[in-house]
Amino acid sequence: MNLDDSANQATTKSWRETINRKVVAAVSTFVLACFLGPISILIAVGETKSGRIFGLLAATTFVFCVIVAFILVRREPPRNGLIVAAGVLALAAGGEIAALRALRRPVRKNDAQFGLHSIFLSSINKTTGRFTEYVPEIDQLKLTTTFITGLPIVSRARASRIRSVVLELTRAIENDPTARDLGSVAGLAAAELFDRPFDRGHYYAYVPQSEPGEKLPAIVFLHGNAGNYKIMPWVWRTFAEKHRYIIICPTFGFGFWNEGGIEAVERARVDACARFAIDAGRIYLGGISDGGKGTTRSAAAHSDRYRGLIYISPTMLLKELSAPAFVDAWKDRPIFIAQGDADWNVPKKTVDPAVELLKRQGSRTTYDVYPGEDHFLFFARRDILLETIHRWIEANERERIAPIERESVR
Repeated sequence: MNLDDSANQATTKSWRETINRKVVAAVSTFVLACFLGPISILIAVGETKSGRIFGLLAATTFVFCVIVAFILVRREPPRNGLIVAAGVLALAAGGEIAALRALRRPVRKNDAQFGLHSIFLSSINKTTGRFTEYVPEIDQLKLTTTFITGLPIVSRARASRIRSVVLELTRAIENDPTARDLGSVAGLAAAELFDRPFDRGHYYAYVPQSEPGEKLPAIVFLHGNAGNYKIMPWVWRTFAEKHRYIIICPTFGFGFWNEGGIEAVERARVDACARFAIDAGRIYLGGISDGGKGTTRSAAAHSDRYRGLIYISPTMLLKELSAPAFVDAWKDRPIFIAQGDADWNVPKKTVDPAVELLKRQGSRTTYDVYPGEDHFLFFARRDILLETIHRWIEANERERIAPIERESVR
């Protein structure tokens, strides 16, 4: 091999190394931008100091990673420059993490008999993800709604309403120290997506004031996709206090309600009945969005545990609704369904066939359609919707009593 060939091979090797560095740097920077960029929005929209500092941490980390990437793509990256950049990045991240630790709120149980409770039945470590440990739930939801409502599929008016309603509810939780300090289990949603253990035996319960020895009816309500937030039982708060119902909201990862979901619902129901003053014979089961799948599956497996079913903007699979276990269990029994006709996530045209199927199968089906409402129906129209549900429950209770009264007259 002559000197020219050696020189050409060296040049080719150097060129390939440079290209490889550039590809790695470009891909890494893109991945970081996708992950850290949205979190950086918390600098501007964060409601709490912890949220804004976490956003600053994300932005600073991204900037220094870009600097490191720039150094790497140079033909001959200076070793000292790389070491200095990495050191500065480590110091900045360490300082901000220390600040976050100082601002992190302690998680406390609600030791009172009433109000919002966060209950773990598993002995597994209750840590649910670093992001949700350091960022209060109000900031998590504000970040999520800011990102989602910025997408072109959401009109400016709808986006404004979503942000307004979510902030109203989350600020109410922030103003209640007992509810605010319960911590967050939203990290369990990410755990399921990344194939990590996510069923930690958790559920929320909202318990209204009651008299000693009094038994209250209950609603078991299943969350949809993106996980379980305190906002879910909090929406039911006024209903629970006014009509004196205990609300039980089991947590099941991201909210697909697949294998293990039926067991998670039943475990929460059994524990809540033992822990709180619940009339076990007056429990309704419901769910929102993909929680509709969990509702159908649990209703087929444990139909004798529930007085009726409540579906809100639901995912309803015809093959599950037409399964013999469900058909036989819910013939001539009450089912309530609420749906917005402008829902882009679960379109009304997918719910209509399920309603018709239930009616043909003999279920006593009530179908309420809300004109102009989308997948945010449960939150945006909660007052009207929950009062409608209360009237439906009362009508159902009267129908149950009427045959008994007629029989006694005979």
